[in-house]
Order: sequence, then C-alpha cells, then structure tokens
Amino acid sequence: MKRSEAIRRLPSVYAEIIELLDAGADETTIAERLDVEPATVPALVLVARAKLDRLLSPGPGGPAGGAPFGAPGAGGPAVDGGLSDDAS
Repeated sequence: MKRSEAIRRLPSVYAEIIELLDAGADETTIAERLDVEPATVPALVLVARAKLDRLLSPGPGGPAGGAPFGAPGAGGPAVDGGLSDDAS
C-alpha cells in the first residue's frame, strides 16, 4: 500500500497530524490546528505514526488485514501500565 493511501485510511485527526508533520509543522502549530494543548501533541504524534506504520507493515493488522492496531495479537507496543512481572 502506498503511503498516501495509508494516510487516507487513518482517522481524520491522525491523518491531519501526519500531513502537518510532512509539511514541517512544529508542535505549537499542530496544537493550534487541532485545538488541543501543546503538551498532548507528542502523544498524538506517537499514535498517528504507530497507526500509519501499522497500515504500511505487512502481516497481521497491516494492509492484508488481521487484527487492528492495539488489538490482542496485533503486535506493536504492549501497554500494561508499568505492572509487568519482569521489572528490572
């Protein structure tokens, strides 16, 4: 799948973030365009990039189908609130 097609498949807020980043927008500009606090922009960017990467990667959850991003078995980062049994 082409990157432009993957961007079109993203939820609109994440597509807009990717397009703003591609245009060279900084966090302040992104926050203003989305009408959010600047402190939230890094997390939104992280999610937008992860969703885009997921669409572009082959395998489950990628363009061929499978589990959506964040679903069990979808791969990607695990989120357990820091309660992992294997703490170092």
